[in-house]
Amino acid sequence: MDITRNEYGKPSDLTRSAPLLCSLICLLSSPGTYAAAWDINPQVTVQEVYSDNIELAPDGQEEGDFVTELTPAVSLEGRGMRYRVNVDYGLQGLIYADDSSRNRINNLLTGDGQLEVFRDHGFIDFGVNYGPQNVGNVGTVALDNISAVGRANVLSYSVTPNWVHEFGNYAVANVGYTYDEVVSSSDDLTDSSAHTVTANIHNGSHFETWLWSLDFLEQYVDDEAFGDTIRFRNVTGRTDYYFTPHWAAIGQLGYDDDDFDSEGDTSDVLWGVGFRWAPRRQTFIEVIGGERFFGKTFSAQAEHTSRRIRFVANYTEEPTSVRTTVLRNTAFPVLDPFGQPIINPVTGQPQQLNVLTPVETGEVVINKSFNAFGTYTGRYHDFALGFTRYELDYQLTGDSEESMGPNAAWTWRFTPTARSRLGIQYIDEEFRTGDESQYTIVDLALTRQFGRGLEASIGARYFNRDSSGAVPEYQENRAFLLLVKTF
Repeated sequence: MDITRNEYGKPSDLTRSAPLLCSLICLLSSPGTYAAAWDINPQVTVQEVYSDNIELAPDGQEEGDFVTELTPAVSLEGRGMRYRVNVDYGLQGLIYADDSSRNRINNLLTGDGQLEVFRDHGFIDFGVNYGPQNVGNVGTVALDNISAVGRANVLSYSVTPNWVHEFGNYAVANVGYTYDEVVSSSDDLTDSSAHTVTANIHNGSHFETWLWSLDFLEQYVDDEAFGDTIRFRNVTGRTDYYFTPHWAAIGQLGYDDDDFDSEGDTSDVLWGVGFRWAPRRQTFIEVIGGERFFGKTFSAQAEHTSRRIRFVANYTEEPTSVRTTVLRNTAFPVLDPFGQPIINPVTGQPQQLNVLTPVETGEVVINKSFNAFGTYTGRYHDFALGFTRYELDYQLTGDSEESMGPNAAWTWRFTPTARSRLGIQYIDEEFRTGDESQYTIVDLALTRQFGRGLEASIGARYFNRDSSGAVPEYQENRAFLLLVKTF
């Protein structure tokens, strides 16, 4: 594999990651690194997949194909007195029986870590992700790397030195700087970088009924395609006053001083008032209403945890850039909408369902997002039910984009070594062009453990996209047999 140039003629993503790799080398060679245990877990995934529409083509143009996947992977975890590091890497090889021109190798990488430079005060955090992603939600969208459609290799990484200082038990202060970058192999997703300075000071343990915090953020975003630099600048103070052990009044006051293309003013005073109710340690509800430069705002959080039931819901409104969505995608997503690790039954790897990645634009958007999920864990059966909705309001053109839909999953452990999983998801998406798409995804898998470290699965998936306008629509059915060996 050529790691200096790619098929698009742009510099390879891997060669652009030098700053992060240098940070990782410094972390691994720091004093005390070898004084702690390192945990290395190799794994090999082998599977055979049959798809009746391998290229996700429209009705009447479908082509079926058998795909063989071989993915050796390794998980590296290290923890010492002054550092921690977690890295997962997989080399995914895909062989297509009917058309060898589709054969390819994908590098999958995700990692994060922290190095304590000055004891209890100075830290360096890093994060990295590399792998194929969808570059937008309007064209042909794949759920994973097996579908033979265009997906761009995207590298995102960040490095954050920060300083923490405690003022006795009265206050804790944190100052940090983050550099992050998104680099893509496709011209459809342009390269961008950001410089972010954050500062926070909040109450220490001395305060019990009156909690307070002061936050500052300044971020500059540079996008190679759109030229103009976006600036976010915000300072916010917050106070929570507990007039009973379970009820608190919340007040917020601050100022937005942003600089980006918009039809309206991007700088103004912000404020908010609300309450927090926490009847027990694992249960709370928080609601805040107020105003920012883009209008009235509302945020809410709720959580309840018991021995078998967990429920979490949150709603937020914030100005951001589209690149932030790409930056949050990972080659190995950790959690699903239910807050639990999930495995795609077709690939054997954590699901890469980033179908909601908007088409990149240099505009700032107001992201209004709502997520809710509930889980029930029984002796033999686990149930999960969730709902997601987001709305993007583009600040220059005035366009909007929406996506919403429920999802559910049922896991049945019918023997100590065997289980089944049924997952259903529906997504209704409305693009800024006025076109719409509806996704229906049904996954079914039966899994059996054979001794220590060997697991086999058999299953199927139904994937359907109905659309309007120029947005493509297609349907795919899959069957698979999967073996995963962990050493």
